[in-house]
Amino acid sequence: MLSKNFLSIYRKWAIIALLLVGVYFFAYSDNAVVGLAAPCIEECEDNFASCRDECLNSCDQSSNSTACNSCLIACTPTYNSCMGNAVWCDVGNSYSPNCTVSYGLHCPIVAGSPDCSHSSAFNAYFMVCTQGGNTCVSCPGYRYCSGSGGVGACIP
Repeated sequence: MLSKNFLSIYRKWAIIALLLVGVYFFAYSDNAVVGLAAPCIEECEDNFASCRDECLNSCDQSSNSTACNSCLIACTPTYNSCMGNAVWCDVGNSYSPNCTVSYGLHCPIVAGSPDCSHSSAFNAYFMVCTQGGNTCVSCPGYRYCSGSGGVGACIP
C-alpha cells in the first residue's frame, strides 16, 4: 500500500517537473533564438572589408607578395562561413572600407620605369586605398601594379 502512494506521488512530481520544463522552454525560447540568429549579409560584408583593410601593412612596398596574398586570402574563410547562413537584413553597410583589392600584373621598376614585359613580372593581389583623402596603391615588393591607375604608393 505504501509503495502505491509513493508511485502516485512520484508520478505527480514528474508531471509537475515536465510542465515546468515546458513553461521554461516556451517562456525563454525567444532568448535562445536571439543567440542563434543568423548574421546579416551586410555584417559579413563589413567584417570582410575591415579584415582586408587590416592587410594594408602586409601589402605595402616593403612587404612581399606572399605576405600580401596570405593576409588577403586569410579573410576569406571567415567571410564564407558567415555568408553560409547569413540573411539579408536591408540595414545597409555600417563600415566604409578604405581599400579595394585588385588582382593584376606586378611589374619591376627598371631604370625608373615599370617594365611589365620583364621576365620577373607576375600576377598577384594589390590594394588601392584612400589615405588622408588621397588615393594610393599598396603594391608589395617595390613594384608597379598594373591596373592601379598609376597612383602613388601608400605611405606606411
